[in-house]
Amino acid sequence: GRALEEAGRIAGAAGDERLAARARVQRLLLGLQVDMGATAAEVGQALPELLTTFERAADEVGRCQAWRLRAAVHWLQADSAAAEDAWRQAAVHARQAGDDRQLTEVLGWLASATLWGPTPAPEGIRRCEGYLEEVGSHQTGEAVILNHLAGLYAMQDQAAEAGRLLARGMAAFEELGLTMTSSVTHPASFVAMLAGDAATAEAHLRRDYEGLEAMGEKGYLATTAAFLAQAIAAQGRHDEAERFIAVSREAAGEDDYSAQMVWQGLLGRILAARGQRAEAEELARSAVALAARTDFLNQHGDALLELAEVLAAAGRTAEARAAVTDALELYGRKGNLVAAARARRRLERLTGG
Repeated sequence: GRALEEAGRIAGAAGDERLAARARVQRLLLGLQVDMGATAAEVGQALPELLTTFERAADEVGRCQAWRLRAAVHWLQADSAAAEDAWRQAAVHARQAGDDRQLTEVLGWLASATLWGPTPAPEGIRRCEGYLEEVGSHQTGEAVILNHLAGLYAMQDQAAEAGRLLARGMAAFEELGLTMTSSVTHPASFVAMLAGDAATAEAHLRRDYEGLEAMGEKGYLATTAAFLAQAIAAQGRHDEAERFIAVSREAAGEDDYSAQMVWQGLLGRILAARGQRAEAEELARSAVALAARTDFLNQHGDALLELAEVLAAAGRTAEARAAVTDALELYGRKGNLVAAARARRRLERLTGG
């Protein structure tokens, strides 16, 4: 009897340890939304021990959650290739656990990484088709993947296919009565901007922005506000764009590269148009430097084009040409045919061709 009791006590302790580890993972995930910098450091220290605990307890759900935590840190640090590797690991454990809910969420994140990260669009399309197959008839999961797949097709200059996929994804969200989150509006606005339709991009982002503002959600608000400022500025409404730049600036943490590089580059271009050249160049160069620390190839290319505008406005044509050439290379690596064609036309104008 005593041996059984002892075995039970050990199992109980292991169970408690496992539950405590799971609770810690959840706490850290929440912490990332509040204070990214401090929490990221804590995650780095805590993860090896957490993974060991879950491994010892043969807790596949816990292992999945721990890898998702690691992925979240990489993603927030704009290292999407590392995030993608961690989400792949998370998916392995979700499959082992038979945890369909987590697997669906992870596949959505993997789709997101193929769109925004360094994966070339044709390869991204191939991966997302695989994720769609695996997610099956799960409506929300399917919708999230469809939205990102639309962005990949849009880059490949297949606007009709992109529109069709996006309509399917959006319809599923409407039907489920779900709020339009960043996983819907960011790809949708990206597709619209590639099609040269900034008004539609603005409409998508406003829905997201209003929802985030109502929730008091800071993390995504910074990026959504920056994208919204871009869409508004593309329609020539610079003063209004500046108001959203201020919101993004206020909401973005110091480590929030994705929001910072967008608003800095945009503000640089706006200031250049007003003749504030020194300040404009400083901002535009800062945006490019931040983007270079990430693997978001499109946004890095975009930041270089903003810098090119600032330099061209100052009559520094050769330097502007060099920035556009760098952007062209990045769009080429991503397989963004539409942005590459635009950059090529910009280069011709700068060369007087």
